Amino acid sequence: MAGPDAGHEVIGRVAAPRFAADHPDYCLECEEAVEPFLIGMIGHARDAGWEPSAIWPVLRSLVANLEEAEIENWRTSHAIGQARLAMAE
Repeated sequence: MAGPDAGHEVIGRVAAPRFAADHPDYCLECEEAVEPFLIGMIGHARDAGWEPSAIWPVLRSLVANLEEAEIENWRTSHAIGQARLAMAE
């Protein structure tokens, strides 16, 4: 794994999973695939002048907001699907 002093550029794409989602190592593999990109992004933020005291809370907030948005998008899609089914009856 790359350390915090590594270069910020990551060449390539996030690796696709090798395991099924219910495999015990699935989340660990995802972490290993995403980590270099996150480290690079944090490095870019630091290079731009953002202090770690701002970066870490912002990352937590972004993750929480993105997760909530994904949940709400699923709920909306599910509700639309249910409404379409009801209209077809």
